[in-house]
Amino acid sequence: MDGDLSAVSRSWLFVLLAVCLTACSSPGNSAAPFLHGNVPPSPPAAPPVLTPEQALGDLTTIDYCSLVDLGEASGAGATHIGPVVSSPNKCIAFTTVSGRATAIVVGQLAGKKADPDRAPDVTADKLDQGLRIQIAEYGSDKACRRYLTFADGTHLMVDVGFTDNDSGTVDQRAALCTVEKAVFAGLVTDITARKATHLTFPANSLGTVDPCPLLPDPHVLPGGLAEDLEIIPVPSHHRCTWLDLVHRTDVEFSFDYGRLPTGTKTTIAGLPSVTEPHTLSCKITTDVGASPVPRLHQLASLYVRVPDRGSDACAAAMTLATAAWPKLPTNV
Repeated sequence: MDGDLSAVSRSWLFVLLAVCLTACSSPGNSAAPFLHGNVPPSPPAAPPVLTPEQALGDLTTIDYCSLVDLGEASGAGATHIGPVVSSPNKCIAFTTVSGRATAIVVGQLAGKKADPDRAPDVTADKLDQGLRIQIAEYGSDKACRRYLTFADGTHLMVDVGFTDNDSGTVDQRAALCTVEKAVFAGLVTDITARKATHLTFPANSLGTVDPCPLLPDPHVLPGGLAEDLEIIPVPSHHRCTWLDLVHRTDVEFSFDYGRLPTGTKTTIAGLPSVTEPHTLSCKITTDVGASPVPRLHQLASLYVRVPDRGSDACAAAMTLATAAWPKLPTNV
């Protein structure tokens, strides 16, 4: 009798073990990985995000010309390249495209809120490391412009355009964009490879000055132009931007190297200046002295755009220039 009970017990043990193994090995049972000694797979790691500082280093001293691949531009149809000018805000390479004088401009580092007409370039290849390619939604018919944008919204501009006011033919504009795409591709390569080099600005030069503190409170502008102006930070600290998206007013105070443009000559705070009025905008530029680039001078420029013909852009620009010019360095 004891032997029979022992046999029954063993039979039930086998049944229970079989049931347990069947249940534990079923697809819906969470204990199965444990029984088989497996470890659940880890979720895939998020792709690395490249910050502007990682890619460019000190944002206030970037040599933008170190990010311009002139070989790519030449291969895409740009000829007679030169001169090439590196200044605090940008690199300009003068060249010829389709037989016409053209400027390749790379730089104008700006923050997330700047250049609000940026839009995704749906035709461009997608980039990794958080980088995006954007277009100027309201672009010019005589230039091709796109932006390389970091994950935090900081962005660089690439602009290839004719230096005169003629938009040219369809083929000529297509040639511009071919050069722009080549320069842009070179920029992406140099950014991801961290190839940016840096400038050293002479003491007390415009390159060492942040223009924002030189400007007065926005509300000194005449005619209610400052109603909704917002100060937009510029990571490079070589420009100061005020923007009013509601009333389409904007102000930009910037430093660069070049020569005084043609326009109405005047003197403001003892500095030679030139005023360039347009229908809805006005620009006033002054010469602060010699720059590190031979034959070019340090220029400070104030640009004001107003919402309608009833507003006086030049009066607003003059108000700001009168306040800012006396604070510019002069012993250069």
